[in-house]
Amino acid sequence: MAGIGIDIGSTATKAVVADPSGAIAFNLVIPTGFSSVEVAEQVHRAFSCEGFEA
Repeated sequence: MAGIGIDIGSTATKAVVADPSGAIAFNLVIPTGFSSVEVAEQVHRAFSCEGFEA
């Protein structure tokens, strides 16, 4: 099972996926902008594009 971490901060949003061994499988850092909802959707799309679906 993979693990994920997401931090939506005031200036940057960071997300990471770790594989079962703890190695980083995917990471993302993007500007948060004015809408945390919009950036959350961007993170979801990025995860989907990389094949990580819930």
